[in-house]
Amino acid sequence: QALNHQIPAAALKTSADDAYHEQVTHLLRDQLNLFSEVSGCWIIDKTGDVRYGYGVEFPKEKVNFSDRPYFALHKAEKSPQMYISPVITGRLLKKELIVFTRALRTADGEFNGVAIIAIALENFQKQFSAIDVGKKGSIAIRRSDNLLLVVRWPHIATLVNTRLVDNNPITRNILAGKREFNSTQI
Repeated sequence: QALNHQIPAAALKTSADDAYHEQVTHLLRDQLNLFSEVSGCWIIDKTGDVRYGYGVEFPKEKVNFSDRPYFALHKAEKSPQMYISPVITGRLLKKELIVFTRALRTADGEFNGVAIIAIALENFQKQFSAIDVGKKGSIAIRRSDNLLLVVRWPHIATLVNTRLVDNNPITRNILAGKREFNSTQI
């Protein structure tokens, strides 16, 4: 949300040249450095083209995100909201990640593009793999809004983005507002 107020509107015009590249890249770097879990930040313009980025080598060829669900959502929305993706394979990072996105709007509310922050799930896999969960144990992160599996150790690819069934004890704990628990508490 802060980026919306910090990025000059002219930096997202299709006619903008490299005059804003250094300024916007520094803003993204500063945002990225606030959170060690963040793997990359990008700004896409109102056509869906990546204009600025930090955290991965900036692509030489044009990369467009206008086909991503969050782009259409942000373009159509009237009041800015954050969108959190399911687990996807990143076009720039080329690995499993989740993205947090928010519309960028001009002062008069016109859609001006999207800010994207990506979190690569391999960072969590590395942390989880260092934990001894025993032969039958596992550790996982699920979304509390839709109960989808984000990341799990040991990793089972077919379980990513699957929802818990309603009668599962873990479902009941999450819906009751519990954010941390183990199998002995179920």
